[in-house]
Amino acid sequence: MTFVYIQEGGASNEFYVHAFDTEDEAGDGRANCARDGAYRTTPIFEFPDIPDEFVGPLFDAVEELLGGLTDLDYAEYDEDDNEDDDSDVADSSNEDGN
Repeated sequence: MTFVYIQEGGASNEFYVHAFDTEDEAGDGRANCARDGAYRTTPIFEFPDIPDEFVGPLFDAVEELLGGLTDLDYAEYDEDDNEDDDSDVADSSNEDGN
């Protein structure tokens, strides 16, 4: 398992994901955020192990997603249309559609 917390950044829409091998290391990291920068953090949670080559891209995507929390809004929709419209869904597939 990996032990993860999210730290607020200096701007209102900045969030950073920190991952550690042990819960003690993550606890020390949270304490440093509070002591050295007065940054708030989430509680520590266990994250499943993932291959090293995916760690950076995954946590970068999570940080970007979290940055969008300050831009929440209702999606536009047509009251007469009962079909689901996923046109606002970001395309995370590659050119092969995978």
